[in-house]
Amino acid sequence: MAATSFLTFNIKGINMRKFYDSGLYQPPFFSKHKIEYNKICSGIDDISYNFALLSGYYIDRTEDQDDEDKIREIVEESFFEALSYWPIYFEPLAFNEHIALECDLIPFVFEDIKLLALAGCGMDLSPKLDAYQVLTCGMIDKRSKYFGKGDKGYFKHVVGKSVYEQIGQILAKQSLYFKQ
Repeated sequence: MAATSFLTFNIKGINMRKFYDSGLYQPPFFSKHKIEYNKICSGIDDISYNFALLSGYYIDRTEDQDDEDKIREIVEESFFEALSYWPIYFEPLAFNEHIALECDLIPFVFEDIKLLALAGCGMDLSPKLDAYQVLTCGMIDKRSKYFGKGDKGYFKHVVGKSVYEQIGQILAKQSLYFKQ
């Protein structure tokens, strides 16, 4: 159901209303999916992930291993551990496994739905999703913590310096483009 409430404010004597996005004209970038972890574990035939890509992501856990079976076991355990933290997964409009891992999101497919796991809980990890959106399509939600006065340090802490700087460069280019 679309939000119908609005805020009213006055700019230069003109009564303005700020409406909420209805989702009718522009789909949200992410759709949330709540999937219980036991359903994921019991639906092992319905889940897939890019082993080669994830083994590179988890290289710090496997670098001292020579045994292929042990490497596979470590990567698989790490993957399922990352999915176990929170049963909410995000389906993006644009799915890019490389960018997901760059943003410390875990990409996977469950029942033919391409999803991203936050790979953590107990703190606000939404900056990871904002970073993913910027790096995949060059846009960011106007309510992102990236724009918050006291939130920039937290945002940078969550996504890391390198990703934070990439976001700044992309958004600066977008800003120049829209000024023209």
